[in-house]
Amino acid sequence: MLIVLLAFTGKLATVTGITPATASKLSELERGPIRATQDAQTAHPAPHFTHPLTDLTIGEGESANFETRVEPKNDPNLVVEWWKDGKRLVSGSRFKSSFEFGLVRLEIGGCRAEDSGLYECIARGSGGETKVQARVVCRPTANILLENQLPKGMKPLTLAQIQTALQKYTSEIYLTEDDLYDTDKKQPPRFVTQIQPITAGENQPAMFECQVGPVGDPNMVIEWYKDGKLLRHANRLERIDDFGYVALKFGWIWAEDGGTYECRARNLCKSLFSLKNANNERKSENIGEKI
Repeated sequence: MLIVLLAFTGKLATVTGITPATASKLSELERGPIRATQDAQTAHPAPHFTHPLTDLTIGEGESANFETRVEPKNDPNLVVEWWKDGKRLVSGSRFKSSFEFGLVRLEIGGCRAEDSGLYECIARGSGGETKVQARVVCRPTANILLENQLPKGMKPLTLAQIQTALQKYTSEIYLTEDDLYDTDKKQPPRFVTQIQPITAGENQPAMFECQVGPVGDPNMVIEWYKDGKLLRHANRLERIDDFGYVALKFGWIWAEDGGTYECRARNLCKSLFSLKNANNERKSENIGEKI
């Protein structure tokens, strides 16, 4: 029996007569590389998230943002999904998800009370699946209390109390008696210390911090801005406003974090004071430069 196979050498096609046994061996050789190619295509490790999600507590109407990264980002079969309370989320006008080059994001715009719950990000790839999760608590605006607000009947703060409270954050305390809130005085916000430039490698933690008075003012509002825009809540950002100590902590930084940062303080005196740091080069290792 004569079996005819096409054998390609360069650009020429020739017809060669061979025996069935030889044809069988050639078929095995031909199938080998095909299987190897298929195995190479699926030889990806199980996906894993490089950063966790952290819980968010925000006010009604504000936006919530989750950010993380997943590897291996070169897995062609990698799929990322977002779930809330066991149900898959569908992108819409208020829920926007993205997955590009390993960067995973979920933005919830104009949060409502019903948006509170457990959020999960699930990654499925050739090697398996994994997930990270965090909770969102959306508080009605009427129920949001500033951390420095004094309960009824509580005596005014003393400098000694402030110094004791701030020891968990810093050993350098620059607030004085003049920075204590006094209901009989008009006290516009005052930054006692400046936020300093930050130099850190990508994926490393970083922090801006300062001290501001009057301490104990129930109407004091602290806001952070980046490049002139109000900084959105994100799972890798932690904001602290406690007894005159104000900080913005990055769980980890990315190249896109480069820019100009401002800390703004306002109260009923209708005064607005801000501290600004800038980084015009927008490099991943430099978040801010003092201006």
